[in-house]
Order: sequence, then C-alpha cells, then structure tokens
Amino acid sequence: MDTATEVKSIQKFNPLVKIWRKPRLSIRYILENKKFAWVFLLVSLAGMSTVLDAASSANIADRVNTSVGGIFFFSLLLGPILGLVIWVLSGLLYWGIGKIFHVTGD
Repeated sequence: MDTATEVKSIQKFNPLVKIWRKPRLSIRYILENKKFAWVFLLVSLAGMSTVLDAASSANIADRVNTSVGGIFFFSLLLGPILGLVIWVLSGLLYWGIGKIFHVTGD
C-alpha cells in the first residue's frame, strides 16, 4: 500500500464505527493518533457502564426511590471519575505484577 492511499484510509477511519468490526485496529489507531481525547472518551463510557451495571444489580431505583433519569445523571457525573480510577488502578496492578516477575511488554 502506498503512502497516499494509507493517509486517505487513515483520514476516513472513524474508530467509533470501526471498533465493532475491527477492535484491535481501532484501539491501535486511537493510541497512535488521537491520544488523550479518545482514551478519555472510552474510559468515561466504561465508567458510566460500570455505574449503570452496579445500579441495576443493586436495585438502586427501588431502594433510593429515584427516577431512571436521576440514575443516568448520577452515572454521567460519577462514571468518568470511576472509569479513570479503575483505569489507573488496573494499570498500576499490571505494572506491579510485571515488576515482580521481571516481565517487559512490547
């Protein structure tokens, strides 16, 4: 593939659409080209998903007597923070395990 064709294909690449069919290529594109904005978006969405899953599992709407909109609003506020915390802690965990076993990554 020549450079001009590769540049055109990268310019047309939309990771939010392609992530469903080519997840490995999408994550590689995000990490190489669109550093923090895309990573923050994915981490925020994962955090919001975690908050909504926890609220559903714990039947929060029944216990707290709140609306579905309130739960979504709560996930919009807490989700990005929780996502970043989980991302940092899991990275530290993997880093620590790698240091213990003297492992290097590619």
